[in-house]
Amino acid sequence: VFREAELANATGRDLLGGQVNVFLDGEFKGRTEIPSIARGRTFTLGFGVDGQVKARRTLVDRRDDVQGGNRRVSISSEIIIDNFKQEPVKIRLRERMPFMEDATNLRVSVGEMSQELSTDADYLRYERPKGILRWDLEAPPGSLEKSTSLRYTYSLEFDKSLTLRDINKEQKQRAQQEFLKEYKK
Repeated sequence: VFREAELANATGRDLLGGQVNVFLDGEFKGRTEIPSIARGRTFTLGFGVDGQVKARRTLVDRRDDVQGGNRRVSISSEIIIDNFKQEPVKIRLRERMPFMEDATNLRVSVGEMSQELSTDADYLRYERPKGILRWDLEAPPGSLEKSTSLRYTYSLEFDKSLTLRDINKEQKQRAQQEFLKEYKK
């Protein structure tokens, strides 16, 4: 879980991209890169890990069956958020589903969710079409039985002659870097 601030460039001028020093409550938190930001545009600035908020994902159920010539895999997951602070915390939770540009070989559909997805216009336009799920929620203080829980299901449908396989370590790292690069825009 990372602390972030969504800011707007209200300077009346474009901000040039480059390295910035990040401070929080008068304390240096590190350096990061920001892209060029046009006047009036919003951007996100990270402040590092928040050690008082923890998140974990667990696989609740996985079903695999064949319907006609297609194979269907349904996956149900739960994300649990522990908030060890004394006050509620606003959370922007992102989760990646499998995604392919060519939807003829793999069809991905979202199923039941315990919380509604974000209605943010930028999210719906840029991230949602790429298989990113995003929830904007508030986690009250608490852990264990008082934790915030979110459940969701999605399914994959593809020709039964095809197989799903995990990607190798280099592909995972490249996908993670691409996600972080897109996320920091």
